[in-house]
Amino acid sequence: MIRFITPTDFPGVVAAEGPVYDFERVLDSGFRMLRVFHDAIRARHPRARCTAIVPGGPRWPFYTSSVEMMMREEMRELKKEFDVAGDACTLDAWPYHAAFSPMGSESLLRRHGELTTPNGNNPSELDTAPQLAVMRSMIGADGVPEEGLLQMLEGIFNPSKKPRQEEKSDPPLQQALREEDHAFFRELWTPFAEEGVVLTYGGMVVQARFDHAAFGLGRGPLRIQVT
Repeated sequence: MIRFITPTDFPGVVAAEGPVYDFERVLDSGFRMLRVFHDAIRARHPRARCTAIVPGGPRWPFYTSSVEMMMREEMRELKKEFDVAGDACTLDAWPYHAAFSPMGSESLLRRHGELTTPNGNNPSELDTAPQLAVMRSMIGADGVPEEGLLQMLEGIFNPSKKPRQEEKSDPPLQQALREEDHAFFRELWTPFAEEGVVLTYGGMVVQARFDHAAFGLGRGPLRIQVT
């Protein structure tokens, strides 16, 4: 729980008290998990489409040690400003999309002068735990967006267009995970559970949370990003 949320001189950040994490240890474990994931995909599909994205930076056509170094440095630069921020390093390795959020997967939102979580809850309920989440990609092996993603983008860029009635045949905006997906990630990531990573295999997302009991440094002051 976040406590003592206090405005600062900067509108994009508030001060608070809450759980503190070992940032460098989280980075190390998270990027090792991404490397294991990437290498397994390439071994299974040598010509699989793999794209790494640095927050605020360009897309790179593959995942290498140099791209990882840029991701790490971008996160360290962000850490100079915030302790909790929803920015993520992402890796598209077909048929999956992975997002690694070393400073928590959420930021606070300011709506009509009030602070809330992305779900509209009280800011004290902000989820600050670092995590790595994987879902099925909405981009095909050939790099072409799936139909469900195209529909979502059409709604974003053509909001004035009269919405049509959803049909039963419409593709979902997010692909459900299959049992073989769960088995794939269990084989890859179960060893990280010994380091304190908590793994959850859901219908839409495989989530790896960096548990405070293993990665925490107690409680202390936090600088939380506000968007």
